[in-house]
Amino acid sequence: MGKSALRWMPLDPRIDLYFLPSLDSRLIPDSDAIFATYWQTAEAVEKYPSNKGTKFYLIQHYETWAGPKDRVDRTWLAPFHKMVVSRWLHEVGESLGARNMRYITNALDHDQFRVLNPGQARELSVLSMYQRAPWKGADDVLAIFGRLHERYPSLRMTMFGLDLRPPQIPGWIDYVRNPRANHLRDLYNAHCIYIGASREEGWGLPPAEAMACGCAFVGTDIGGFREYAINGLTALLSAPGDRDAMFKNVCRVIENSNLLNRLQTTGTEHIRQFTWEKSGAKLEAYVHEVLGTVSASDFQERPGMNTSA
Repeated sequence: MGKSALRWMPLDPRIDLYFLPSLDSRLIPDSDAIFATYWQTAEAVEKYPSNKGTKFYLIQHYETWAGPKDRVDRTWLAPFHKMVVSRWLHEVGESLGARNMRYITNALDHDQFRVLNPGQARELSVLSMYQRAPWKGADDVLAIFGRLHERYPSLRMTMFGLDLRPPQIPGWIDYVRNPRANHLRDLYNAHCIYIGASREEGWGLPPAEAMACGCAFVGTDIGGFREYAINGLTALLSAPGDRDAMFKNVCRVIENSNLLNRLQTTGTEHIRQFTWEKSGAKLEAYVHEVLGTVSASDFQERPGMNTSA
């Protein structure tokens, strides 16, 4: 066991975490249900004998960024009971011909991520995450930060990430390495605007966490963000890779305090509907439904319904 190896998320202490040398089925205990959570684990789990549990597949992204498209796509078509965390992923699955999909949205811990410092009391400032994967859009964020620095020299800008400070981040940007949950919550609460420039996301936790902590979200108009970011209402969105449009949106928020305050308020109110209590109950109901311990009629929802409410 070794919870310290997971740097990017906390785990409930009741969870036993094992690190195995391989995905050989002989190392996997017998169970009622087993979940694949990544395309490579799905390839392994598909071959497991039935005593390892009824097979589920938690799909959190279209992971062609991490593997060959043909192999990734094949896992979507494998005989799993599949859960997708966004409507966009459900649409991807439909386009591939996937079956047995259930939409169960991601959520947040609102006891952890909450407003501690009212938005109106905060120093005007922007925050974003640095991640090396090209689809995360860090290069776009850095380009926009550079233009913001020229236009607003005194504007405080901060980035955070898992790694040591990358050399491409200039000295006038504050950088926080691997903030723990409470530190991350405090970072969100110390800033007014969160920028998310991802080219693609299955859901996207940092912008949602920032909104829960009272930040106005300026982001890209992608499927994962659209789960909670409504352009003009809870966020300002622009096309992925359109640095000019995103820069203009950030400037709009900086220069219009009424818009800033409205996005902070409506974003925080909207994101509060995404709770682990609701999503966890739906996951539990789905597992019981598949295992036959409850009637299928006890849990019937379609992706077009407001299943997060």
